[in-house]
Amino acid sequence: MQNEKIPPQDSMSRRIFGLNAVGTVAVGSAATLSATNATGSLQASAPVDAKAGRLKQSVCKWCYSKLSLEQMCKEAVKLGLVGIDLLTPKDFPTLKQHGLVCTMVSSHPLTDGLCDEKYHEASLQSMNEAIDASSAAGYRNVICFSGNARGIDRKAGLKNCAAALKKLLCT
Repeated sequence: MQNEKIPPQDSMSRRIFGLNAVGTVAVGSAATLSATNATGSLQASAPVDAKAGRLKQSVCKWCYSKLSLEQMCKEAVKLGLVGIDLLTPKDFPTLKQHGLVCTMVSSHPLTDGLCDEKYHEASLQSMNEAIDASSAAGYRNVICFSGNARGIDRKAGLKNCAAALKKLLCT
C-alpha cells in the first residue's frame, strides 16, 4: 500500500478534501474561540423564547392529521406560534378563539389548478371565495396552485396560469 501510486485525479480530490477539512476545522475553532469568555470556558447562549415574538412561525395542519384543529391550536399557542397554514374559512372561528391567524389560506385543490383550463372556473371561484373570506377575517395570504400538468407542456401551462390570474385580477 505504501508504494501504491495514486492516480492524479484521486490525488487532486484528496488534496481538495484535505483543504476543505482544514478549512472546516479552522472555522469551527474560530467559532469556539469567539464563544469563550476570559477564563477560557464556553459561554452558554441565552435561551430563546419563541413566545417573545421575534420569530413569526406557523405550522401546517396536514402534517398533524391525528390532532383535531382545537388540539392543534392549543399546542400552537403553547409553542408561541402565530398561526396555522393551509386552512379554509370554516376554520377561522377556531383560530380566532385561540388568538391565532391562518397564515396562508387554502383555496382550490393542489392537483386541479390553473395550468389546465378545464379547472379555471372552479379554481377561480374557490380563490375568490378564499380572498373575500380572508380579507373579512383580516388575513393576508391565499395560496393558489398550478396543478398537475397531465401532459400539458410547460409553456402552455404557464400561459394558462397567467390567463387565469389575469381573470382573477379583473374581478
